[in-house]
Amino acid sequence: DIEEICTKLPKQRQTLLFSATMPPPIKKLADKFLDNPKMIEVARPATTNTNITQYLVSVSASKKRDRLLDLLGDDVRTAIIFCNRKTTVRDLNKVLKRAGFRSGEIHGDMEQSERIAELDRFKGGDINILVASDVAARGLDIKGVSHVFNYDAPWHPDDYVHRIGRTGRAGATGTAYTLFTADDAENIANIEKLTGQTIERIGAAPDSAPDDAPPAKSARKRGKAKGKSAEARPVERADDAPRADAPSPKRAPRKATGAAHVAGAVSPPAPTPTAGPVAIATPVGDSQWEGPFPDFLRARLT
Repeated sequence: DIEEICTKLPKQRQTLLFSATMPPPIKKLADKFLDNPKMIEVARPATTNTNITQYLVSVSASKKRDRLLDLLGDDVRTAIIFCNRKTTVRDLNKVLKRAGFRSGEIHGDMEQSERIAELDRFKGGDINILVASDVAARGLDIKGVSHVFNYDAPWHPDDYVHRIGRTGRAGATGTAYTLFTADDAENIANIEKLTGQTIERIGAAPDSAPDDAPPAKSARKRGKAKGKSAEARPVERADDAPRADAPSPKRAPRKATGAAHVAGAVSPPAPTPTAGPVAIATPVGDSQWEGPFPDFLRARLT
């Protein structure tokens, strides 16, 4: 919008640019349309309002919505919630409405008339929570905002100063919460470096692993237990299988037949009929046969 307006202005003009902060996009815009400008600062760069109590809330990514809902239930009169993406603004506003909050939204995809109408609802008290993107909320001056929530840690540290400056205005006090995950560590470090202060942290340390994922140690234990179970399972070995020449433990041995007396030795217990042919010892000189005798020849030998 600004670029389009500047193209329709006369070349000989005086241009004044006002901005609460000077992030890279604004600096680029100033360099493009201002000729040798003079910079006037009313406060030290990156100075935060001392009337604002600041907190960093460490949380895992999957628990951000639940944590925000908990914080909103803690004596929050009016609040602005900042998100990094327009899609997050829309989705979060739907979640808040389903949870029973009186919320609205403003972002860059809305027409200017729609944004103004939503701001009027917020100022008039029809809604007490406004979910906003950085671009849409830049320059807002709304009295009585008690809380600011950074649902997403800002990518640029200058934006942090601008965001939390929506509360604690005109001598009033305010509270600012910034939800951050393990992936936001660098952004948080840049914010604290720019502001020259260490922000108080509350909540558990952020977890980079999914909340419902089992600990790695437990998984290893389950793997070991499974391996031990497989090792403890009895395995049938070849030497444990019944042998064909072993007598059945449930059958009493039969008495030796006459063939054993012919050989002059004690024969082993006779196998069951299904065990196959039986080797019968006999003198070699009688038949010149050294192999086993069939059953039908036993009668002739006895």
